[in-house]
Amino acid sequence: MGGFAVIAAGIIFMLVYALWNRAMAGTWRRERGERRRREFGSDPSCTRQYERSRELLEEIAVYYEETKETLSEGNVDEVTWNDLEMDEVFLRINRTESYIGEQVLYRRLHQTAGQEAAGEEESDMSGAAGGCGLGSESKPTGEEESDRTKAAGGCGLGSESKPTGEEESDRTKAGGSPSPAGAAEWDRFEQRLRYLTENENGRERLQEALSQIGKTREDYYLPVFLKNADILRVEHLWLYRTLQAVLIGSFLLGMLTRHPLALVVLIAAALVNFMIYIYSKAKYEIYLYALGSVKQMLRFHSMLEEDRELRELFVTERQSRAAADLRKLMRYIGSFQRKKAGALTGDAFDLLRDYLIGITLWDITAFARIARILEGKESELFLLYEACGEIDMQIAVASFRKSLPDFCLPASDGGERFLARGLYHPLLSDPVHNDFAPRGNVMITGANASGKSTFLKAVAVNAILAQSIHTAAAETFSMPHLWVMTSMAVRDDLLGGESYYIREVRYLKRIIDAVRRGRPVLCVIDEILRGTNTKERLAASEAVCRYLLGRPGLVLVATHDLELAQTLDGIYENYCFQSSITGEDIVFDYRIYPGTEGGQNAIRLLAHMDFPEEIVAMAERLHPSDPAAGQGI
Repeated sequence: MGGFAVIAAGIIFMLVYALWNRAMAGTWRRERGERRRREFGSDPSCTRQYERSRELLEEIAVYYEETKETLSEGNVDEVTWNDLEMDEVFLRINRTESYIGEQVLYRRLHQTAGQEAAGEEESDMSGAAGGCGLGSESKPTGEEESDRTKAAGGCGLGSESKPTGEEESDRTKAGGSPSPAGAAEWDRFEQRLRYLTENENGRERLQEALSQIGKTREDYYLPVFLKNADILRVEHLWLYRTLQAVLIGSFLLGMLTRHPLALVVLIAAALVNFMIYIYSKAKYEIYLYALGSVKQMLRFHSMLEEDRELRELFVTERQSRAAADLRKLMRYIGSFQRKKAGALTGDAFDLLRDYLIGITLWDITAFARIARILEGKESELFLLYEACGEIDMQIAVASFRKSLPDFCLPASDGGERFLARGLYHPLLSDPVHNDFAPRGNVMITGANASGKSTFLKAVAVNAILAQSIHTAAAETFSMPHLWVMTSMAVRDDLLGGESYYIREVRYLKRIIDAVRRGRPVLCVIDEILRGTNTKERLAASEAVCRYLLGRPGLVLVATHDLELAQTLDGIYENYCFQSSITGEDIVFDYRIYPGTEGGQNAIRLLAHMDFPEEIVAMAERLHPSDPAAGQGI
């Protein structure tokens, strides 16, 4: 009787625990909903998830690394990404609930060549845009100009014409795309963001469902599995099935006959199977765990299809067909996922159970079965993967927009030049807004720490955000479709054996190569060729700047070389950042002005930073400054 009482008590305890867990699930869900409402539209940088995402940046990049060869030319390359500290921009935007959302957002921020949904037509148009004469000093004439204008939408950056206020406002409100062929995609993008911003309950329902996919470290490698499902096929499956049969047969035979030989065979089979399992576990485990999120991804899509409003807004016919083809995966993955969930907790009982079931080689045969189902269906899985991540990414973008002091939708200006009002860098907590409307290529001068580099980054980052997530940190923002390329944060590569100058030349060469191919490029160069002597620097810099004249795109060059700015005056527009000396302080307003800045504050900065007086005095004797230097213009 005592044994039955213990069993009964155990059953009652489990029932009570299950009922309590179910009752508390609603409370926990409500608490998560309240937290999400509070956090929507706030800066995520003070959250624990922000730091965890920073630690997982390498895993977050997996999807982009596995699929970047499918992106068309003209996207953000590694040099530009690092120059602009785009990891920090990604973390500032990231309010996603799932690892898929993080990976899709990370990949999207690399995409400035236009939406892939536009297909080959977009690629052709982007290629045609190479001859649109953006920012060129000399224009194509006659038939050539007409053809280029038709092919590229007449992007003509550097033209004298300017949109009128009403026309510009209409275009901005319309939310047109800075990509030549992405208008329909951006319209759908904005329709979704309006829903996610205005419909709080609908957004929270989506966030809760996305959170079930989670952000387990192993899951980030699912794209590797999906891309390589064919080569992860389990070889010699017949051997594993034979070993399973031997294990089961010897067990049954031993139970029926009690023969010692059956026990010996059973132990031997168990040991062999255990060794095979340990070997295979090391090879396939990361993919086995990641498969659990596939089921949650399919469940999320099922939830979308069951709701008419969500289905119309977020589900395409292709996605529905893909989900239908993959429905049976849920059954196989479901039973596998239940077994693996316990092993992730590290509980001793669950780990023991994992190894006991591992002896049966069930994991390996289940993995083989799933791999066979996935073969030939990689495109369907990636379609659903991207669709799921898109929604999570769009929620993050909606929150990012709300968190900014100002933002606008980039206008699709076609034939107009680069134009920004109230432009600022989205990572700054107290930014200075600048207006910028160059008519051609630009040379920027200014004293040290006056704001040149930050401004260049603000222009380049906003050009990327405009073309990737249709958002600009500005009051108004307009630009043609441009491939953003930079040469800014150049460093020596000690391990690679490259000097500063060699790396700088290599960075510039990739920009020259892109321009030579006829691509319209936003070239952003900070302190051009500063890694060599003054005489050769001026000569080489002038040659590079002159070479870029008449090429498609817009060139922004920051320099301390006033001689270079004066030599190219009239060819490049001169802008500057000013500084002034107030007592012992150097004051910057971080605003951009037309003209050149002759202020020199390098020696004054030594004094400001409490360098020894003899150093400052000697520097001033060796380089006597103009009394007006540093006072501004």
